[in-house]
Amino acid sequence: MKALKVFSMRAFVFINTELGFRNDVQRRLDAIDGVEETHLLYGKYDIMAIVNANSLKWLKDVVGWKIRVIPHIRVSQTLMAMNDKSELTSARASRGLTSQLHND
Repeated sequence: MKALKVFSMRAFVFINTELGFRNDVQRRLDAIDGVEETHLLYGKYDIMAIVNANSLKWLKDVVGWKIRVIPHIRVSQTLMAMNDKSELTSARASRGLTSQLHND
């Protein structure tokens, strides 16, 4: 279990691997600081990694210098979340607005 940290950005990285290497790539992804979750997929992509970062620069470094250089990754696509619901929920809870969450 990874330690909880405060992050301001979240990205979803969809990855295609070379045939037979998705478990190895997933294992390497799980070892990267900032990769919160990984999931094996069926369909267009082989793996989805959820990356949390405290800045755009840090996110670029994780994706560009730690994820994309993993051996046996053929291609990746990174989608950045515009509005992280968990972040919104935390902000509301800290202001005492939890009763409004069910009215959204």
